[in-house]
Amino acid sequence: MAFADSPVRAYYGDDPRLAGRLEARLKQEINEYAGQLARGLADDWPDYKERVGVIKGLERAVEIAQEIAKQGD
Repeated sequence: MAFADSPVRAYYGDDPRLAGRLEARLKQEINEYAGQLARGLADDWPDYKERVGVIKGLERAVEIAQEIAKQGD
């Protein structure tokens, strides 16, 4: 699926303010998961790895969102 056809692209195209809100919300989720890890809330090694994977995925989503926003400029 190309960026132009993606739901994220449609989301960004609606209103430039939405792009900032989406990015801020993704970063908020990253901080929440990082805080959980810092507080030692992972139950075991697989849970820890999953939470790290979620953080990595959210970070990639932020990168993609930023790339899409730059394409719109």
